[in-house]
Amino acid sequence: MLYVLLSSMRLGYSLRNVPIQFVRADFLHTQALAARFLRSLIGVPYGITAYTVVVYYRPAVIEEIIREAAFLVADTRQTKRFLLSMGASPNKVHLIRNGVSLEEFPLHQRAGDAGSPIILGVGSLIPKKGFDVLLCACAILRARGTQFRCVVIGDGPERKKLDNLRKDLGLDGCVEMLGYLSLAELRDWYYRATMLVMPSVVSPTGETDGLPTVVIEALASGLPVVATETAAIPEIIQHGVNGFLVETNAPEPLAERVQVLLERPDLRAKFGCEGRRRIEQDFNLDRKVEILRDLIVGHMPPKSLPDIGEPTAEAAR
Repeated sequence: MLYVLLSSMRLGYSLRNVPIQFVRADFLHTQALAARFLRSLIGVPYGITAYTVVVYYRPAVIEEIIREAAFLVADTRQTKRFLLSMGASPNKVHLIRNGVSLEEFPLHQRAGDAGSPIILGVGSLIPKKGFDVLLCACAILRARGTQFRCVVIGDGPERKKLDNLRKDLGLDGCVEMLGYLSLAELRDWYYRATMLVMPSVVSPTGETDGLPTVVIEALASGLPVVATETAAIPEIIQHGVNGFLVETNAPEPLAERVQVLLERPDLRAKFGCEGRRRIEQDFNLDRKVEILRDLIVGHMPPKSLPDIGEPTAEAAR
C-alpha cells in the first residue's frame, strides 16, 4: 500500500497541470487503491470495474475504496453481489458485461482438423483453472478408446506439475501443452477446435474464476463449451443450450459430456450457433463501450464534457 501511495503521489504530481476530470480503475486491486489516492491528491472522482470476488487488501481498505467511488461496475451478477456485500450502495453498482469485438471473432465455417477432434483448454496454469481435472478426464476418455487430441494453451506456475501429471497418466501422445500464444494464434485454435473445456475449480486458498474471457471468446467463435458450475460461468453457459455444465472437480462427468459432443456434430453445431447468439445479445464490446462511456460522462462536471463523438470498440482498446 505504501508503494501504491508513493506511485500515486508521483502520478498526481506529474498531472498537476493537466485538466483530469475522471479516473477509471480496472480491477478492484492496486488500480482501485491508486484511484482512491488520486481522489485525495488531486480531487477527481473515480469509478471501478470489478471482475472477481477475490481481494488482496484488508476488508476495511476495500470498503473505503468502494464507498468513495463515484460508481462501480460489475461484469457478473456474482461480482455485483460481492460489491453489495462489501457495503456498496445499490444505486452505485452497474452490471455491464465484459465483451469481445465481434469483428475480431467473425462467425464462419469451422476449419476443423484433418486428424482427431480437438479438445481445447485455455488459461493461466494456476490451481483455480482446474487443468488437472481436464487431464484426468482425458485419461478416462483414452481408457475408453475415444479418439481425440487435447491442446492446452497457457503458461504459469503449475506447468511443470501438470506436465508431470500428463506423463504419469500416459497422455504424451494425445495431450499437448503449447504454453503462451498471442491472441491471433489463439483465435486460430478457436476455429480449429471441436470444443472448449473450462474445468474451473475453487482453489485450496479459496480463489475462483469470475467469468473467464476465453469462454466469451470461444462462444463468439461459434465453439461449444463444456465447463464447470463454478463462479459466474453459469451466467453465460446455459446447460443443454449453448454448452454443458458439470459439477466441479469431477473428471468422470466432465469426460461424459465431452464424449457426447465428440459423438454429436449436430449438437456441436447447435451449441455453437446458440453461443454466438448469446454473445451478440449480451457480450458485445461495442455495447459495453457505449454504456461505460455514458456512465463516465454522467459523473464528469458539465463544463468539462468533451465532444467525444460516437463510441467504438476501438476506443475501448
